Amino acid sequence: MANPHRGEVTLDTSERTYKLSFSVNALCELEDALGKSVMEVVDELNATSDGPARISMKTLRVLIWAALIDHQPELTLTEAGKVTLHADVNSIMEKVGAALSIAFPPAEDAKAGTRPPKAKAG
Repeated sequence: MANPHRGEVTLDTSERTYKLSFSVNALCELEDALGKSVMEVVDELNATSDGPARISMKTLRVLIWAALIDHQPELTLTEAGKVTLHADVNSIMEKVGAALSIAFPPAEDAKAGTRPPKAKAG
């Protein structure tokens, strides 16, 4: 089972269950494969008001691949593309989006996670 505290999201397909996550290394691989910064990819995803139908298949496949390689480093792009045969594209994009969101928590969440809470005077 995926651990959201470690940046993991579970994707259940008819074939198997996958763990998705976006470590720094996975994000660098994503940038290299698409020739875009992560923020450009996120902006593209946010701009697609029509949902996954507006995302290129190349981008979709690379997103799936990058989300999987932390847990399956030997996975190829072709194998990542086959995941779409066993799960609904909308649910895949929802899970990939969730994994990206965990990789970039809001500033207040990030601050809360790096410092212990202040002790209260008793």
